[in-house]
Amino acid sequence: MPSTKERIIAVAYDLFAEKGYNATLEEIAKAVGIRTPSIYSHFKSKEELFLVVISKEIDEYFKGFEEELEMLSGENINKQIKGLFFSVIAYFKQKGRTRFWRSIPLIPQNSLRNQCRELILRALDELFGFDHRKRRKARRHREVVLAERRAMHHRAVHAVEQLVENP
Repeated sequence: MPSTKERIIAVAYDLFAEKGYNATLEEIAKAVGIRTPSIYSHFKSKEELFLVVISKEIDEYFKGFEEELEMLSGENINKQIKGLFFSVIAYFKQKGRTRFWRSIPLIPQNSLRNQCRELILRALDELFGFDHRKRRKARRHREVVLAERRAMHHRAVHAVEQLVENP
């Protein structure tokens, strides 16, 4: 039999999938068969519970990807892409998955939404060997370089105009 904490996480997933972040700790506690304050024995807040739920779901989602990639490692790229495609479809066919993921952008707190985004990006980085923070820094660096070049161009054009107007 699952522990109380595991039951809370499972029920929270179902209610978050159904109601988004609007699901209350009272509803979760009632569905588990405990009193609301008992949730605080396992989680500091609703936000922490949500982050645990999404972390578990991210792990499950990407575990399927990893397993599929392992199975298809010797296959050509077309079979690998097709396998990943069907893996994603199979994942989202499972109970409440689509609704759960669709609720994340609707989370009212920017900080929680950003934490979810970071968890997802970190999982992608681990799976594919990228570092989204480095890409973001590189993009910012390119933007700065382009802005500097535009400013230099503007100064050069202005200097040429000055020379032409005031020989």
